[in-house]
Amino acid sequence: MRGILKVFSELETSERKSRLGRLPALDSISTVEVYTGLMPEPADSIDSFVTEAVEAYVNGLYRSCIFFCATAVHHIFIEALLAERDRDVRALGQLHRLRFRDVIDEIRKRPLLQAVAEDADWLRKTRNKVAAHSFHVTTGVARSQDQLRFEIESMVRDARALISCLEPQDKIRVEAGTVTCRNRTITFGQALQTEDRVGAEVVWHDLQFSVIPALAFEAYKRMYRVMKRLQIYVTTRYHTRATYETTK
Repeated sequence: MRGILKVFSELETSERKSRLGRLPALDSISTVEVYTGLMPEPADSIDSFVTEAVEAYVNGLYRSCIFFCATAVHHIFIEALLAERDRDVRALGQLHRLRFRDVIDEIRKRPLLQAVAEDADWLRKTRNKVAAHSFHVTTGVARSQDQLRFEIESMVRDARALISCLEPQDKIRVEAGTVTCRNRTITFGQALQTEDRVGAEVVWHDLQFSVIPALAFEAYKRMYRVMKRLQIYVTTRYHTRATYETTK
């Protein structure tokens, strides 16, 4: 039992350092400003989604962060469209039957919200890509050459789909990053081209530790842009947004 407790304590210390390392990234996002003369909208219906997005990012659950950011924006848009319909219960039922894509198309019809509609569409596409694809590590155990080739090709294909979602500066940074595997040091960009076992393992590593974390942080930033544009008031556990700046 003592050995188990020791291992658990060491893991908890390591995880705590990792969580603390991720907090500055979230706090680098500026506070949502409240425009003079406007009252921020309460966000009871999305509070839990935003909170879970924050918790997921801090704890390194990057896919979950992306999902919750997209879901929060989906609900923000539903609330905005519902307000136009005088919060009619029948209208709420109709809006809930719409897909996220359809809700975004409705938002695009509002000239003042077209910019955040693009952020929402990025969230929708990224959420779908992260949710739809799984990645394999090629261990070579009980696998034929055909199976290995399938795993390598499918992972490289999916990796290219995900890095296409990165912002240009993030894509450059990720592709230039180097990893040493089986006595070979190659960049992520090179690993995508080699399409062998070592390249596939490097691709898998960078997807988990570079690509998906970068997508999660971008998802968080885009969610906050939507919140700023629609003046959504949210308080989270790690960085309180209750105090809003006022812009003239």
